[in-house]
Amino acid sequence: LKIIYRKRKLFSTELLYHETHIFRIKHIYVYQCLLKMYSKQESFKKLSTASRATTYFNLGVHFFKKTLTQRTFLYHGPNFLNILPADLKCIKKFNEYKNKIKNFMIKNQEKLNFKKFD
Repeated sequence: LKIIYRKRKLFSTELLYHETHIFRIKHIYVYQCLLKMYSKQESFKKLSTASRATTYFNLGVHFFKKTLTQRTFLYHGPNFLNILPADLKCIKKFNEYKNKIKNFMIKNQEKLNFKKFD
């Protein structure tokens, strides 16, 4: 990638991904999980948190004891979806959802910390 964009050998890879708007493998996994969760969110229990202005709906996350099972889609999918703002969760059309999720992830790439999902 550094050769294609004619960057120095010691140029930061993180900065290169950010400049070119290319997702790293971890972000591709999150993006695919969010797309899959769009169609599967009806099968998860919704937890509501009400305040004066708005009501937030988060999905309940299955409890797994083993670390191996905490690496599955059933564990990560609801967690990723719960990170999203409420306006992105309420989109009804799949193509619109897909585009807005991608734009959200590109704009907030440095703010989104997925280290706990490794």
